[in-house]
Amino acid sequence: VAVEALGADMADTVAMGDAKVDIPMFEACATSVCIGSGGEEARAAADFVTARVDDNGLWNAFSHLHLI
Repeated sequence: VAVEALGADMADTVAMGDAKVDIPMFEACATSVCIGSGGEEARAAADFVTARVDDNGLWNAFSHLHLI
């Protein structure tokens, strides 16, 4: 509902996380990214696994997804 209220499209949603508790968020969004330091279950559930945050993980993910 929040996506619709913003006039956005679910196809444009991205979830980023690093833990098992993030898996439902991964499933709710069109694209999911696990941070490199994430747990094995989160890594397996994500569409893309990036590097650790302290190794430019966010930059790499944003670049991979053409957000920057």
